Amino acid sequence: MRAVVYARFSSDRQRDRSIEDQISLCRTIAERENLQVIEVFEDRAISGSKADRPGFVRLMQAAKARQFDVLVVEDQDRLTRSQSDFHACREALGYLGIKLLTANGGYVDRLSGSVKAIMNELFLTGLADHTRRGQFGVVADGRHAGGVVNYGYRSTGERGILQIDEAEAEIVRSIYADFAAGQSALQIANALNKRGVPAPRGKLWSASQLSGRKSRENGILGNPIYSGQMVWNRTTKTADRNPETGRRGTIVNDRSEWKRKEVPHLRIVSDDLFDRVQSLRVRRNNNDPRSGAGAMAGARAARKPRHVLSGLIKCAACGAGLQSIGLHGGRARLQCSSHRENGSCPNARIIYLDSLLAKVSAGLREHLANPTLINAFVATYNEERRRLSAAATSARPAMERRLTDIDRECANLVEAIKAGGSAVSVIVTALQGLEAEKDKLSSELASMQADNVIALLPSAVQRYRRVLDQLGDELGRAGPEEITVLRNLISGVTVDVGDDGSLNLDVRGRIAHLCCGSMSTPGADRTHGALSNEKKHRG
Repeated sequence: MRAVVYARFSSDRQRDRSIEDQISLCRTIAERENLQVIEVFEDRAISGSKADRPGFVRLMQAAKARQFDVLVVEDQDRLTRSQSDFHACREALGYLGIKLLTANGGYVDRLSGSVKAIMNELFLTGLADHTRRGQFGVVADGRHAGGVVNYGYRSTGERGILQIDEAEAEIVRSIYADFAAGQSALQIANALNKRGVPAPRGKLWSASQLSGRKSRENGILGNPIYSGQMVWNRTTKTADRNPETGRRGTIVNDRSEWKRKEVPHLRIVSDDLFDRVQSLRVRRNNNDPRSGAGAMAGARAARKPRHVLSGLIKCAACGAGLQSIGLHGGRARLQCSSHRENGSCPNARIIYLDSLLAKVSAGLREHLANPTLINAFVATYNEERRRLSAAATSARPAMERRLTDIDRECANLVEAIKAGGSAVSVIVTALQGLEAEKDKLSSELASMQADNVIALLPSAVQRYRRVLDQLGDELGRAGPEEITVLRNLISGVTVDVGDDGSLNLDVRGRIAHLCCGSMSTPGADRTHGALSNEKKHRG
């Protein structure tokens, strides 16, 4: 039988030789089982909690191509330490008729694999807790707990020991002095960029880089380390990963959980200057013209669109968003945020919001009135809907079989508890994992619906035209309900300026909402076209 070997080690602190040791052991096991090793896949210094490992991805691609019959690994945790990832991998291999063989435990079946997956995930949790306990001790000693070293400091080469980088420290002192003298973070950032002062990690300086987030006490103007106080444990990674990106999120811890340590040898600015800057930041926030309650209240209000295109307008020159820069003659104005933040974009053009909204409205009414667009969309939608329906139909038998297997595995675990042959806590944890998997499969089966392909009926076209009529003469007149409808229609507007001074708009939208209302079906959103060469009216 054809076999492949997969090997992995997770940390730069582990020996690179570990890979060769794993491969050698796996070859020995394969020879003992009369297997022919035809290829070896490996990942070096990559955590088993990550599913996008290059070697692992190539391994699964070879499996789908049915290039081998047995996968040999040193231990199950070399594949993954995540329960969900292991079950997905095992299901995929089982469906393809591929067996999993480990050097430490022989061939892996459903029950033994499930229990081992739980133990591997518990190991990761325990490792994270152990690491955090160690970091508490590091901070208590006044040492750096890891991660990116703040601007103005450098490592001494001794683990966790930092020292002031005098060249960068002078820049930090000038930033504080300029802010205290009345300059804004934006003005300071632009001045640093014009002087050619290198920014942290090779990027351009920006106002947000200086200001940071008040809730996290970061940013050069807000980080207490510059006044000689180290702060740790501001944030925590979420336990679960985003199923789409595979990455964990970040939450801000309660301030009572933050750990502070005085480190006077790392002081760059005086307490007086640091406190004065913090007071100025609060005062300027409270005087922010966007809201009488201050900039923070303005930011909270901004979570809901202030106008129909909020957050959707992009600069064609750099791709950054266009931001509001206040009123002129009672009219709201927009400008490229990258140009204002750090001067990295050459597009300094100022655009009036009302003119932009009027042109988008007129363009949509003109370009979307063509029913050919609807025909093209519905044809694509029907095809995708049929594909998804066929995929769901083919997946149902395997899911139903898995539910039956789960019931049998649960019964076996209950019998194991009665027999008293294994640790009850491990078996109970395994049962909980199986129950969670069962609930998930049951929910997915219940959500599977019969094919519901729409057709381009006259009623759909009529709805389409009614929504177009709701656009009115100008998008700027839209109320809250109209804004919801229109944002279902428009997914983005890219603004460019022609050589002749004309304003060119590329409007992208979603036709699904025009045809049959809101859809959650994957692939329902379709890019439908663009508007261009729209002249800007002055006045």
